[in-house]
Amino acid sequence: MIILDICPVEQFAKWHIPGAIGINAYPAQRPEEIARLEAALPKLVGDKDIIVICPGGDGGAKRTIDLYKSKGIDPKRLLILEYGMNEWPYETEPK
Repeated sequence: MIILDICPVEQFAKWHIPGAIGINAYPAQRPEEIARLEAALPKLVGDKDIIVICPGGDGGAKRTIDLYKSKGIDPKRLLILEYGMNEWPYETEPK
Protein backbone atom coordinates (compact mmCIF):
# COMPACT_ATOMS: atom_id res chain seq x y z
CA MET A 1 0.00 0.00 0.00
CA ILE A 2 0.94 3.64 -0.40
CA ILE A 3 0.43 5.89 2.62
CA LEU A 4 -0.15 9.47 1.47
CA ASP A 5 -0.11 11.92 4.38
CA ILE A 6 -1.51 15.36 3.52
CA CYS A 7 -1.17 16.73 7.08
CA PRO A 8 0.52 20.10 7.59
CA VAL A 9 4.32 20.03 7.70
CA GLU A 10 4.44 20.66 11.47
CA GLN A 11 2.12 17.76 12.24
CA PHE A 12 3.94 15.41 9.85
CA ALA A 13 7.30 16.39 11.39
CA LYS A 14 5.99 15.78 14.91
CA TRP A 15 4.61 12.31 14.15
CA HIS A 16 3.60 10.23 11.18
CA ILE A 17 3.33 6.62 10.14
CA PRO A 18 6.77 5.37 9.09
CA GLY A 19 6.99 5.10 5.31
CA ALA A 20 4.28 7.69 4.70
CA ILE A 21 4.73 10.16 1.85
CA GLY A 22 4.27 13.62 3.35
CA ILE A 23 2.98 16.22 0.90
CA ASN A 24 1.65 19.05 3.10
CA ALA A 25 -1.58 19.53 1.14
CA TYR A 26 -4.13 19.94 3.94
CA PRO A 27 -6.94 21.04 3.69
CA ALA A 28 -6.66 20.27 -0.06
CA GLN A 29 -8.52 23.41 -1.14
CA ARG A 30 -6.07 26.18 -2.08
CA PRO A 31 -4.32 26.18 -5.47
CA GLU A 32 -0.91 25.47 -3.91
CA GLU A 33 -2.34 22.44 -2.05
CA ILE A 34 -3.97 21.13 -5.22
CA ALA A 35 -0.63 21.56 -7.01
CA ARG A 36 1.10 19.44 -4.32
CA LEU A 37 -1.54 16.72 -4.71
CA GLU A 38 -1.08 16.75 -8.47
CA ALA A 39 2.72 16.65 -8.11
CA ALA A 40 2.36 13.43 -6.11
CA LEU A 41 0.52 11.64 -8.95
CA PRO A 42 3.65 9.93 -10.35
CA LYS A 43 4.20 8.28 -6.94
CA LEU A 44 0.69 6.77 -7.11
CA VAL A 45 1.06 4.87 -10.39
CA GLY A 46 0.40 1.16 -10.16
CA ASP A 47 -2.18 -1.00 -8.47
CA LYS A 48 -1.38 -0.60 -4.77
CA ASP A 49 -4.07 0.76 -2.44
CA ILE A 50 -3.59 4.41 -1.50
CA ILE A 51 -4.36 5.32 2.11
CA VAL A 52 -4.98 9.07 2.42
CA ILE A 53 -4.27 10.55 5.83
CA CYS A 54 -5.32 14.00 7.03
CA PRO A 55 -5.66 15.37 10.56
CA GLY A 56 -9.30 14.34 11.07
CA GLY A 57 -9.95 11.76 8.36
CA ASP A 58 -12.71 13.78 6.75
CA GLY A 59 -12.81 16.84 4.49
CA GLY A 60 -9.20 17.09 3.33
CA ALA A 61 -8.95 13.36 2.67
CA LYS A 62 -12.28 13.34 0.82
CA ARG A 63 -11.22 16.28 -1.36
CA THR A 64 -7.94 14.49 -2.09
CA ILE A 65 -9.77 11.35 -3.15
CA ASP A 66 -12.18 13.35 -5.32
CA LEU A 67 -9.22 15.00 -7.06
CA TYR A 68 -7.44 11.70 -7.66
CA LYS A 69 -10.61 10.09 -9.01
CA SER A 70 -10.91 12.99 -11.47
CA LYS A 71 -7.31 12.30 -12.53
CA GLY A 72 -8.15 8.69 -13.37
CA ILE A 73 -7.05 6.79 -10.28
CA ASP A 74 -9.28 3.77 -9.69
CA PRO A 75 -11.64 4.65 -6.80
CA LYS A 76 -11.22 1.10 -5.43
CA ARG A 77 -7.59 1.95 -4.63
CA LEU A 78 -8.43 5.11 -2.65
CA LEU A 79 -9.04 4.76 1.09
CA ILE A 80 -9.13 7.14 4.06
CA LEU A 81 -7.57 6.51 7.47
CA GLU A 82 -10.67 6.68 9.66
CA TYR A 83 -10.53 9.58 12.17
CA GLY A 84 -7.15 10.69 10.76
CA MET A 85 -3.86 11.23 12.54
CA ASN A 86 -5.49 13.13 15.39
CA GLU A 87 -6.94 9.84 16.59
CA TRP A 88 -4.05 7.51 15.63
CA PRO A 89 -3.71 5.30 18.73
CA TYR A 90 -0.31 3.74 18.05
CA GLU A 91 3.32 4.72 18.52
CA THR A 92 4.69 6.21 15.32
CA GLU A 93 8.40 6.17 16.12
CA PRO A 94 10.33 3.04 17.14
CA LYS A 95 11.61 3.06 20.72
